[in-house]
Amino acid sequence: MAFIVEQEKKKIEWVPILEGVFIVAFFGVAVYYLFFSSSSLVEQVIFKQSDLERSVTELQSLGIKEAQDAVISNPIFKSSGLKLPDVGTGELGRENPFLGI
Repeated sequence: MAFIVEQEKKKIEWVPILEGVFIVAFFGVAVYYLFFSSSSLVEQVIFKQSDLERSVTELQSLGIKEAQDAVISNPIFKSSGLKLPDVGTGELGRENPFLGI
């Protein structure tokens, strides 16, 4: 009777290979978007002009005196007549705090 001896086949472990491919792909995509992309999402969000910035640029285009007049003559500014009374300081403490009681 003859014995046939074969070498044991090695199993390929797919999990470390897939992890390595995923890590390399992740860093490749990150490098592309950080350095080679034409416009990043951050720049689109940062350079989008808000309503407040538009109103500030409009006031700057009017000039300083005209901007002051525009703010002061605004009916919303005139209607905000809530005035708080002056807050008194009261008694702040002893005249010489180092003297005994």
